[in-house]
Amino acid sequence: MLTLTGPEPPSVPDQAAILGEGLGRALTTDVPLEAYREQLLAAGLDPAFAEIVVNGSRTVARGGNARITQQVEQVLGRPPRTFSTWVHDHRAAFA
Repeated sequence: MLTLTGPEPPSVPDQAAILGEGLGRALTTDVPLEAYREQLLAAGLDPAFAEIVVNGSRTVARGGNARITQQVEQVLGRPPRTFSTWVHDHRAAFA
């Protein structure tokens, strides 16, 4: 199993700020996990899968993904881009 990361581990609030800057609007990440679960269920996700997603979000919020690997470079043969660069390169897809 691969863990693909960029060259830095931005937090979820940092990612939202970077993405919001690229889109020219403010984004928020302060959705309580229970509300997130309800939104996932309302969107039609299977309850067991919604629970996995919520638990993963809890892990990320606690810093559980704050690590950097070299696997992007190993797979692609080039260094990974920063999240900011990725947003800049793909912002048209989010508009």
